[in-house]
Amino acid sequence: MWEIIENGPFYIRKVIILAILFSVIQKATAPHDVVLPAIGMEYAEGMARENENYIVRTGGTESSGEVGWYYMDGEEKKELALSGRNPAHELSSIFLQPDRNTFVVTGRIDEELTRKNGCLTLDVKQWYPVAPIKRDYKSMENREKERIFYPSGYLDAYDLEQGDYVPVIIHRDIDYYSNKVRGIE
Repeated sequence: MWEIIENGPFYIRKVIILAILFSVIQKATAPHDVVLPAIGMEYAEGMARENENYIVRTGGTESSGEVGWYYMDGEEKKELALSGRNPAHELSSIFLQPDRNTFVVTGRIDEELTRKNGCLTLDVKQWYPVAPIKRDYKSMENREKERIFYPSGYLDAYDLEQGDYVPVIIHRDIDYYSNKVRGIE
């Protein structure tokens, strides 16, 4: 008991330092300016059980420069092509390294493109990132600002400002990314 009283100022300093450290960590990891929230894997798996929802992952870059995609069929990776609102059209390479991130895509199988491509091709209407979202800033050396902590549960304003997430605007069945009017042949 006397030891605590004699060393009181030492313990008080320890408590103050720990409180400051805790508040700094909490501020650095707190959500700020959420632009696109991620969904949990359990929720994604539930969505995938419904028609027209698929869980996909990046499989690397193909020789054409396009991002390759795959889905899991049991234990086997199956190649997949995405058209329409492809996440690779809206995200930079920091999110698209092989096996780095998982997405749920909603869309229909495009029979014509499937025959042409020789693999299952989905016409994507919507996509959702699945948590945790991983980023690879090592490949991007010309960043305006350094980022030590980044959120794993959402895309934020920093991703938008840096051009790492550029959402496609779809309005009245016009896809401004591809400049096509949907439903008109």
